[in-house]
Amino acid sequence: MTIDITIKPDAASIGIAPNVQTFTSTLNAFQQFRELPGSRWFASFTWSSRQGVDAKTLKGQFTSLNGPIGTFRISPPDNESLGTFSGAGLVNGANQTGSVLVTDGWAINQASLGVAGDYIEINNELKILTQSASSDGSGNATFNFAPAIRKSPANNSSVITSNPMLTARIIGEAPVWALSAPIIHAFSIECSEVV
Repeated sequence: MTIDITIKPDAASIGIAPNVQTFTSTLNAFQQFRELPGSRWFASFTWSSRQGVDAKTLKGQFTSLNGPIGTFRISPPDNESLGTFSGAGLVNGANQTGSVLVTDGWAINQASLGVAGDYIEINNELKILTQSASSDGSGNATFNFAPAIRKSPANNSSVITSNPMLTARIIGEAPVWALSAPIIHAFSIECSEVV
């Protein structure tokens, strides 16, 4: 079961945990690093001073997850794109992997189609642009992002730029909520992207 949490958190800590193999020589302390597939988002979200419908909705949603069994989708609270993202972007070509995606279907000649730091969603995977992107005279654009694609998106699948979401599961036990008078709730969760 996957649910959408649409109540915006009041605070968050978000980052990408790279999957990196390291080796340090015992002879000369020389270090080697190797990037492996499987880098993923991790985050903590906090909702404070919630009452009424918001409090009841969050209690119900967190309880329904059954700890780390269920998954949820949430949009990063800082998701405010600076890019235009004009048009209806589509994946241009099958079997794309890595941290670069070729797309088409955008409005032509958009100098700031996507700005570094903007979020997009591809194939149910949240990505953050690492470089700004523009569209050419045919509406084509190439995006550079992190983390790398884990499952190649189908040709002509959508590039979601409006409310892109992270699919995650809770780390550890089911969350608890704090109560204070007069029935004010506070919630905090830690989560990791589903990979």
